[in-house]
Amino acid sequence: MRKDLELTKWRDEIDQIDAELVALIGRRMTASAAAGFRKRQIGLPPVDEAREKELLGRVDDPRVRALYRLILVRCRKHAVADVAANSPG
Repeated sequence: MRKDLELTKWRDEIDQIDAELVALIGRRMTASAAAGFRKRQIGLPPVDEAREKELLGRVDDPRVRALYRLILVRCRKHAVADVAANSPG
């Protein structure tokens, strides 16, 4: 089977984008956990629904918004679990 050069080009671009996405999502999860710890220190609730609504409002494409919502939910769960696991008593 002959390799399709255009398909190979698109796959290479997808691979590069995926690598960037994975790194950025990892950074976001770390930042979310740090923000969660700070919220606990200053007595704020772990979830700020107004902030999440604001973030989602920045995304025009409904397909991207749905995916972004999943990222927000997973980051929130990760942050809340990290705070709970690392809290005294």
